[in-house]
Amino acid sequence: MTTVEIRYDPARMRTSQARMRALTEFRTLDRVPVVLGVYTRYLLQQRGVGYDEYLSSPRAHLIHQLENYKWLVEHVPEDRLTAPAITLQPDFENIPNAAAFGAPVGYQDDQPPCVMLCIASIDEMEDWPEASPQDGIWGRSIEWVREWHKLLEDEVEVRLNGERIPVHATTGMYGLGPFSTAVDLVGTDWYAWLYEAPDACQRFLGKITRAMQRMEAYCHETLDPSRRGGIALAEDSAQIISVEQFVAPWCHALYDAFPGVRVMHMCGSSAHLLGTLRDNLRITHFSGFGSVVPPEVAARELGGRVQLLGNVDCWLLQEGPADAIHDAAQHCLAPLAPYGGYTLSDGCNITPDTPLDHLQLMMEAAEAYGAPSVS
Repeated sequence: MTTVEIRYDPARMRTSQARMRALTEFRTLDRVPVVLGVYTRYLLQQRGVGYDEYLSSPRAHLIHQLENYKWLVEHVPEDRLTAPAITLQPDFENIPNAAAFGAPVGYQDDQPPCVMLCIASIDEMEDWPEASPQDGIWGRSIEWVREWHKLLEDEVEVRLNGERIPVHATTGMYGLGPFSTAVDLVGTDWYAWLYEAPDACQRFLGKITRAMQRMEAYCHETLDPSRRGGIALAEDSAQIISVEQFVAPWCHALYDAFPGVRVMHMCGSSAHLLGTLRDNLRITHFSGFGSVVPPEVAARELGGRVQLLGNVDCWLLQEGPADAIHDAAQHCLAPLAPYGGYTLSDGCNITPDTPLDHLQLMMEAAEAYGAPSVS
């Protein structure tokens, strides 16, 4: 039996849980929650593990994910751990959707896997087959989760302060949205094709959306019948085009197919889209929104209606200085915290060379700000 032992203060966990519960009601307790974009590339570097080992087998991948989580909650000051349970899924970074559609995958030991372009013409795009849940990384993810279920029965366990806790293994469609998946398959030509052949592009977005719906439904029915509804999407590539024409219909189709929370992530310059995200897509969460979005604008457009997580600049968090990080955090808290529903974070994806003491400054800023008056 392989055991991953996590040590964590139970009182701290209960307090974080209360903060997160208040968040869903657009209330703030003693301070806003802090949850940082500390993801795989950061955690593997801290642990001295490469992607070759991380993705070498279902068993290795499961154990490394659990060890990553252990390192994260034991070292990074935040409010992530709210209950004695863990949920995880196979982690192939940003590639699963495009890889399921046939994009070749490039692997490097010191970098996340990436996909390479595979569609070179509009005619080729029109003839491109729809992916199925068994294709590419989707199929591998399903196989790995089935293997994880066996491993977690007999060979791998997690203990929190000495007590065994449940580990829920799941998977589904990856959250990269239809538009961004199309960009991964076609490249920058996609933007020209939107002008040259908009109907063909809409048909292709339909193919991607239908495939994502099938993948999510298949995983729900065969791997995880107890899964709650809701979908999280990322459309980082969609900020320079007509969201209402080329993004909203297909995101709507996914949100509507799996009712529940409607999470949207956009790293970049999305301030001009916030009204559309609010009124057209009716998002419930804007998660990991980019540091180039002025917090005042996010507060004006979404405050009190959408749960928000962001948006201190990741480069600033890496380089400092400390007083600038503190000031940037306060700049987010001042307009956003009074609405409730706000989580202080980065904007988004902490760089591997960011010092831990710089991450501590985010917690210190939240504690210094305290509980705001609700607007």
